Amino acid sequence: MQVTVPRMFPPLLTLLCAGLMVAVHALLPLARVVPAPLNQSGWALIAAAVLINLSAARTFRRRGTPISPVAAPQTVATDGVYGISRNPMYMGMLLALIGVAVLLGSLAPLPVPALFAWYVDRRFIAREEAVLAQRFGGDYADYRSRVRRWL
Repeated sequence: MQVTVPRMFPPLLTLLCAGLMVAVHALLPLARVVPAPLNQSGWALIAAAVLINLSAARTFRRRGTPISPVAAPQTVATDGVYGISRNPMYMGMLLALIGVAVLLGSLAPLPVPALFAWYVDRRFIAREEAVLAQRFGGDYADYRSRVRRWL
């Protein structure tokens, strides 16, 4: 019998990482680096992350290209938040995880956002960029030369 492993989509991965951060914070109480009430600034980071992701999704919808990382892109989005980062959705997810880390305020959850960024870069971004380069050639190469991968 063959077992299929479900695909791990980035929003779900982000939620799992946030849960892991809370669990690590609770189970491994390390030094507090962001004391209350400063830790509440994490909410501002999470709000910024949501706005970034909504803006990026709106750009994709306007251009008629799918948001799913496994669907074939219809165009290269270069305007809006895509003029600042080639991967604003992933950046937004990372910013949300940093916001969670700030809210928790301790050292224990800090490695999780870094591991998330590394994993997303290897698992999703590398593949997406290869598809974009193959599908859109010079247009994507020009965009890639002007706009950084993350920020």
